[in-house]
Amino acid sequence: MKYVSNFASHIIGLIEQKRALGYKYDDKPAILQRFDLFCHERYPSETALTQEIMMEWAAKRPGEHPGHYSTALPL
Repeated sequence: MKYVSNFASHIIGLIEQKRALGYKYDDKPAILQRFDLFCHERYPSETALTQEIMMEWAAKRPGEHPGHYSTALPL
């Protein structure tokens, strides 16, 4: 997968670390890729995760079911 935001190296590092610890971690990279694209589009110059970024990412979007949030981005 390709990551393009300023957080790309951190995302890649997280995935590599999880896999090195023995976790399969196959479906999470797609979620992280969506987060990466969100950051790239909405906060292209940001280099630190802020409360503003996280609150916007966590906001319920049209068509999302509330139960989805418990499994949206387990790290």
